[in-house]
Amino acid sequence: MRIADPYVEELNTALAASRDAIDQLMVAGERTATAWTAPRAPGKWSPSQIVEHVARSLEESANMAAGRPSNYVRFMELHTRHHGKQMADR
Repeated sequence: MRIADPYVEELNTALAASRDAIDQLMVAGERTATAWTAPRAPGKWSPSQIVEHVARSLEESANMAAGRPSNYVRFMELHTRHHGKQMADR
């Protein structure tokens, strides 16, 4: 007899909710047409750029968690340098 692991069940529930949220985000992005790719203000990121940024962060985090090769360290160096410059420019 196999005993269900509550942590695995919780993880599967969270993954299913995440997939549903991604599907909803894609539909919302398609509905917004050009607003999806237009920056909110000069020098700011567009909604699509923000989503891509978060997706890449999650992908690299998943690679690290799974023990796969990851560009996360390099990504974080670039991320910190970029955001550090933005903070200095304020």
